[in-house]
Amino acid sequence: MGNRPGRRRTVLAVLSLALSILPAHALGDHGTILCPQGQRCEFPTPSDCAQGDHTGVWDGGLPRGSVCVGAGGHNALYVGGEPTALCGAVIIGDLNVVDGPTTTDSSDPNKCPHGGWGAEVHDPFISKQDGVFYLFGTGPGLPIWRSTDLHTWRPSGRVFADNVPAWAPSTVPGLNFPWAPDVSFFAGEWHVYYAISAFATKNSAIGVATNPTLDPRDPRYRWTDNGIVVQSGDTTDYNAIDPNVAFDKKGRPWLDFGSFWSGIKLAPIDLATGKLSRSTLQPLASRLVPTWGIEAPFVVRRGGYNYLFVSFDNCCRGSESTYNVRVGRSAKLGGPYVDDAGVPMLLGGGRVVLEASGDRRGPGHNAVLHDGRNWWLVFHYYDAADNGTAKLGILPIEWNAEGWPEVDWSDLRPANFVAQNETAAEAPRP
Repeated sequence: MGNRPGRRRTVLAVLSLALSILPAHALGDHGTILCPQGQRCEFPTPSDCAQGDHTGVWDGGLPRGSVCVGAGGHNALYVGGEPTALCGAVIIGDLNVVDGPTTTDSSDPNKCPHGGWGAEVHDPFISKQDGVFYLFGTGPGLPIWRSTDLHTWRPSGRVFADNVPAWAPSTVPGLNFPWAPDVSFFAGEWHVYYAISAFATKNSAIGVATNPTLDPRDPRYRWTDNGIVVQSGDTTDYNAIDPNVAFDKKGRPWLDFGSFWSGIKLAPIDLATGKLSRSTLQPLASRLVPTWGIEAPFVVRRGGYNYLFVSFDNCCRGSESTYNVRVGRSAKLGGPYVDDAGVPMLLGGGRVVLEASGDRRGPGHNAVLHDGRNWWLVFHYYDAADNGTAKLGILPIEWNAEGWPEVDWSDLRPANFVAQNETAAEAPRP
């Protein structure tokens, strides 16, 4: 999930924004939100959504109508929902949205389940602990789900109870919620790196939170935020979002990140603090032209190579999303990375791993899950047959004779997200 240089025409997110987590100054009386230019509009809670009878959220915006959904003066199309509640979550977009209830003036976006541009999960990342898989995604507080089979997913809370860490609102004015979590285990703790950003700018920061366990039933379970890792702004040529932790041959952690502008960067992580051990950033990949999309890096080591996965082009446009997954490899973590034709990724190279097929549009923001002998490509895509809903994709990776990763859409098994309270019973663990 990334910002676009000079503009962010589409506001991507999995959105909860129940009134309890909105900044106090954004709230008016009687459960309404104070909108720009003196407008007022209602924002339904998840329970209102579940009843399916909440109306009146339009603020009269043109050309398709919009709703004020939070601080920072953002006008966005109505979404509603809660990532781990009954109605699920719904992606939002601005005026160039192509799917969902705002494509006609008479649509009612308040019915449950939503008829809008929905989301099972966005910017997915999967980790495994004690036989249980944990799925993290973009959204308020960084929502978490759990599964024992990579198919059926149940809510498992979130990283931040108050949506964002305390430092975030003053550091990045106009933020909405955390993006693009990356989860790794080192120095005896789980580390979740995440992005905080404001749309249409490079005003961004990557933070890190830690926990000794991913199991919420473990008495040690507690997320502790450790603050900013790296920050960007108008004076930088990079955008500090879409973090990923990679490990070198000696098991030392490095942070790769970036979106658009000058592309993907790399820097070493200090084991003790989880922060960068030096401020110098090493370039890994670029599209040459700042407005050409490259973002969401993910590095994994197999055999004698480090494989750098990235997403090309544009996410977050429902069925019109053009995301596609590319890869290059290098014997050294710091590169140079090249594709199968020998084109350096710093010059726009990248072997195609996955691209749109039929109604499955814009696959991207991938992670790689290595579980025993199995390798899995984890990503989101937009289902044009389902109003552009952002869905979870998990495909087995096969490595060809030349050592390049290959996947096939025919292996896709639709995920099953169960609406369930995080304390509800589940099947026994294996």
